[in-house]
Amino acid sequence: MSNPSTNHLSSVRHLLKKSSTFKEKSGVKDSIGSENTFKKEKSDSESFEHVRIKKFLRDNLPLHNDITVIAEEKVFGTRRADLYLLLKNKKKITIEIQHSPMTSRELLKRTTDYTAQDIHVLWIFNGTTFSRYPFLQHGIQMTRLEKLVHHLYNGRIYYVNALEEGLATSIYPLHFAPFQETQKLMHGLVYFKRSHHKKSVIPGKLSSLKLLTFRHEKLKLARFTDENVKITCKKKLLSFINNFKLAEFQKVHEISPSLTDIEKLLFMIMRKYEHEFGIHLIYDILKQIRLLKKNEFYFLKTISRYNRKNFQG
Repeated sequence: MSNPSTNHLSSVRHLLKKSSTFKEKSGVKDSIGSENTFKKEKSDSESFEHVRIKKFLRDNLPLHNDITVIAEEKVFGTRRADLYLLLKNKKKITIEIQHSPMTSRELLKRTTDYTAQDIHVLWIFNGTTFSRYPFLQHGIQMTRLEKLVHHLYNGRIYYVNALEEGLATSIYPLHFAPFQETQKLMHGLVYFKRSHHKKSVIPGKLSSLKLLTFRHEKLKLARFTDENVKITCKKKLLSFINNFKLAEFQKVHEISPSLTDIEKLLFMIMRKYEHEFGIHLIYDILKQIRLLKKNEFYFLKTISRYNRKNFQG
């Protein structure tokens, strides 16, 4: 049996090999330096992964933001900020890079301490440590820490995948959506039920590293300008539903004339969006807009299986 941790590292190393180095693409600088360069910059208490993420941010944030001051390891009372920014609009931001696991209580305490000093906090996590990657994952158990951060940042958590060899990804947001879990009854009957513990994980996109500040209740926070994945998905589905072409509708009719109009529409939606958002988020939104009922997840599941069988590639 393969070791899960080995598989996780293999996934990240595959991303690293695929990305090679971060070429100057879309205004993002290369984040990988020589080993000697990082040995000079690295303190005894920091990991290579931590230093590489910090260097990536220090190199690239000024390309997307009006920054007056940018400093590492700046001390504020009992706290030492990984990266401190003073923007031209006088907003103060600290970026906390979390490479190792921590408790939700400690994260909340640190965030509260910075808020008391009028500093907005952006948390970024090493996805390699938390087994998080910029692609769809289903049936994933969220940690208490992730639940807190997902709540504070309005349905997103920022990750970057780092190894000692370098950064395998740039920064990306993940959205955790409800997951429909298979339940078995007597005589082999199967139904689906929303899981209390597992989630469907959907990656979002950052068009830039532009920062904005906001408040969540009493806490001062900072994030990038990305749109919440669920909002993006809902907009796309509603637009598609309102503007679908009759010619496409006819194609589905030719494949299976017995389908109802609603089933044909669901077929078209799944063909277009399942690979981007996953079946679980799509179901959650279709249920929200009342195109599907609470117990109709099996419709989408059946369509998904048909698509995989007949339209691979």
